[in-house]
Amino acid sequence: MKELEKEKIYSQYMYSFPHKKMYENIDKNIIKNILLTVNGEISLYIHIPFCSSKCGYCNLFSVVTKENDYIDKYVLQILKEIDYIKNMISLENLKVTSLIIGGGTPLILSIENLEKIFNKVESVFSIDLKNVDFQIETSPNETSIEKLLYLKERGLKRISIGVQSFYQNELKNVFRQHSVEKAKKALDNINEIDFLVKNIDIIYGLPEQNEETLLKSLEKTVEYNFQEIFLYPLYVREKTILEKLKIKVDEEFQYYLYKKSVDFLEKNGYKQISMRRFSKKIETTGESCGFENSISFGCGGRSYLNNIHFCEEYSSNLNECKNIIDNYLEKEDFLQNITGFVLDESHMKIRFLIKNLGHIFGINKEEYYSLFKCNILEDFKEITYFIDRGLIIEDKYSLKLSKDGIGLSDYILYTFIPDNMKDGFNG
Repeated sequence: MKELEKEKIYSQYMYSFPHKKMYENIDKNIIKNILLTVNGEISLYIHIPFCSSKCGYCNLFSVVTKENDYIDKYVLQILKEIDYIKNMISLENLKVTSLIIGGGTPLILSIENLEKIFNKVESVFSIDLKNVDFQIETSPNETSIEKLLYLKERGLKRISIGVQSFYQNELKNVFRQHSVEKAKKALDNINEIDFLVKNIDIIYGLPEQNEETLLKSLEKTVEYNFQEIFLYPLYVREKTILEKLKIKVDEEFQYYLYKKSVDFLEKNGYKQISMRRFSKKIETTGESCGFENSISFGCGGRSYLNNIHFCEEYSSNLNECKNIIDNYLEKEDFLQNITGFVLDESHMKIRFLIKNLGHIFGINKEEYYSLFKCNILEDFKEITYFIDRGLIIEDKYSLKLSKDGIGLSDYILYTFIPDNMKDGFNG
C-alpha cells in the first residue's frame, strides 16, 4: 500500500456499502422470500425525489419539479406500494422503530400529502409516530412555520436543514437557490419549536470559501444552538453541475479547513461523533451497526433486509431519474424491475467494518469474532498499516480511529473496498 496521498483524502464519499452502482437486476422471488421471513425491529424510509432546483454538487436521486399533479401522483403511488408490501410481511412479528423521510426535499410536499403518508404508515404498521424515531430533512425555501407546527403535532423528533453557508456568493457558486436571509428565517422558525434534535448541514471547500468565511459561517451556525451540526466536504461527483463546469477542489486546503472547523466546534461545545457529525451530547453506549433491517418506499431509497439490499433502479442523471420515476408511477407489481445485491459473508464483514470504524465507538473485536468467527486483524491486513501510522488505535477490546484518523475516514475506509467494487464509489 502506498503512503497516504493528500490529494486523495476526499476522492471517495464513504457512506454505505455496497454502493447502488453495484446493484444488478434481482429476481423478485428473492425479495419476496426475504419479505416473508423478516421479523423483529425495522425502520421505514420514504424517499421524496423532488426539489425546486438542483444543487451544483448533488448526485442524489432527485429531479426538479414544481408540478403538483406529478407530486400528488407519486405520493399516491407510495401509498399503493405500502399496501402492496404489507401483504408480503408478517406485521405481527415486526416492530417499527423509526420513520425517516429523505430526499430530494421532503418538505416540498404539501401538508395534505404529508398527512396521507403519515396516516398510511400509522394504519398499516399499527404505530403512533409520536412513539417512534421520526426524522425528516428540509431546506430553507421549504421550511414554513405552518409545516413545522404540523410536524411537531405529528411527533417529529429530528429535523435536519441544509444551509451549507451563510455567504451568498458561496451559495451561488454551488447553485443553492436559497438566500442567506431565507436560511436565517427558516432557522428562526425551527428554533421556535421544541424538536428533540435539530441539525444544520454546513459544507467546507466551497468555491471562493476561505478560512475566515467558513469560520464565520460556523459562528453563525452555533448561535442557533442546535444539538447537531453535520460538516460535509465538498465533493465534485460525476454528472453534477460542478463536474460539468470542471470545478476543482484543493483537497489539501480543504483538509486544513476541516481541522480548523473541528477545533472551532469542539471549543464551542460540540463533540465529534464521526468525520461529519458533531453533537452537543454523546450517548454513553454505542450500538454496532450494519445489520439493521429497513424497508424503503418510493424511488431513490434502498431496503436492507438481512443480507439482501434492493431498490428501484439508480441513476444520478436528471433525465434518467425522471424516466425511472415515470416507470415507478405506472407500476402494479412493485417487485418487478428491482435492482439489488446479495451480500456474502465477506461483504457483510466489510459492511460491518465500514459502518462502525468511522464512528467514535469503533469496532468491538470480540463482537466481530462472535459474528464471523474470525480475527478482524487477520481478515483485514490493512488495519495494521493504519495502526502503525497512528490513524487507528488498538486496545484489548477495540479498534478506533484516532483524531487524525477520523478526519481521514473517507480515505481509510475506502481502502477496505475490494478493487472490483471501487468504481461504484466514484459516482
